[in-house]
Amino acid sequence: AGRSFHGSIVVKSVNIATGIVDWSDTYEPVSLLAGPGALDTFVIPGNDEELDGSTHILLLEVVSGVDGSVISHNTLLRKPPKDIINLPFDSGLELEVGDLVRALDASNVVPINITSGVPLALFVTLTTLANGRFSDNAFTLYGSTKTVYFIPFGELQLDVLRNTIRVEDMAMYQKRDASRSGDITTKVDQLHAAEATEVK
Repeated sequence: AGRSFHGSIVVKSVNIATGIVDWSDTYEPVSLLAGPGALDTFVIPGNDEELDGSTHILLLEVVSGVDGSVISHNTLLRKPPKDIINLPFDSGLELEVGDLVRALDASNVVPINITSGVPLALFVTLTTLANGRFSDNAFTLYGSTKTVYFIPFGELQLDVLRNTIRVEDMAMYQKRDASRSGDITTKVDQLHAAEATEVK
């Protein structure tokens, strides 16, 4: 809010089951004056199958018009989590905690590699009893891997971090009913079968 912004917003609609971008658009130019009251708007279509909130999420990237860098990225649900029907029951999330390293700003951090067994894991959240914070948390894991950093408060409690770190995502807390398949591969196979039938 303290600086003006001139650039664009890239919006992608991603199929949760397959990770495929089914729709995308770029909104530009976006110009905001400095200050908390600055506001700009754009309209995203609402009735297309490729934008169905029960099967897709929106990924938004705010891009600088000066150097093309991504200033921020956001995940937008178009329906409540309870109405999303194609999440896997298990995203296959795994963690690997590294050793203490020195970051570019001379601070001491611990790299943590997170891998996923599905194309898209929503609201991946890390917790630990060690004193400190994570460089990123409650994020969308789009793709198979992501590295975040644990930044200790005071002396690093590496053993505590390794023994108590947990990873969770939205798929772990969904209601298991008949409308939700626990086999992500089955959903992908069904999609491919449907596409093959349309070609015939």
